[in-house]
Amino acid sequence: MDIFQLVSAFVIGAVATFMFVATGGVGLITTPSLIFLGLSPQTAIATDLFAMLGGRLGGLMGFRKSGEIDLKLALKLSTVAALGAIVGAQILLAMDEQIMRRALSVVLLVLLAFLILKPSVGLQAVVPGRTKVIVGYCLFFLVGLWGTLIGAGVISLGSAVLLFVFHKSFLESAALLTLIGLAIGSVGMLMFGISGVIDWPVGIVLLVGKLLGGYFGSLAAVRAGNHWVRYLFIVVVLISAIGLNITA
Repeated sequence: MDIFQLVSAFVIGAVATFMFVATGGVGLITTPSLIFLGLSPQTAIATDLFAMLGGRLGGLMGFRKSGEIDLKLALKLSTVAALGAIVGAQILLAMDEQIMRRALSVVLLVLLAFLILKPSVGLQAVVPGRTKVIVGYCLFFLVGLWGTLIGAGVISLGSAVLLFVFHKSFLESAALLTLIGLAIGSVGMLMFGISGVIDWPVGIVLLVGKLLGGYFGSLAAVRAGNHWVRYLFIVVVLISAIGLNITA
């Protein structure tokens, strides 16, 4: 990687994470960008997953100031997601990525329909029942699996579970996913780092960019409030669904 490519990685990471730290979809910008800069698809996924640690850590610092993080729930879901991430990392090369991307695009379009038909989702606090909580934990295992298997779209999937199953607000979901994303990213860093798949120079520069973007983006999201985040989330879900289908 030359200086131009490293600077490009930093700028892309900072801008994309600032804009979308509260809604997900960052990987749908940064992963293809890394491929464009010359990384192989597998290396791009692994490197972007490592750099996600920066974006989630920056977001965690920003959201923690707002008091939005349910630490008890975050730790439980992080553990489940980390187990899924281990499985996802192990089968990264064995799955048909195109089929997985198309499947996720359909899921996101269904999510978009629910968001439009149920405008109160993510804005009103509701206590989930026991059955929903159990289903939520199972779904977060799949979220973790997706995080290391494909990467792109993992935060949008996690947001969907938190919004519709755990009935969290948009800001609460974003805050929870900063810690959960750290768990998934840590697993990816360990497993992909050992296998030599991560491009460390690019990954470190991208991580720093995401850390700065995540911190300032989370502060901006808190100031804007749930209603603004909801509209941005709808846009991100739509773009994510289209982008995944096009790149499949």
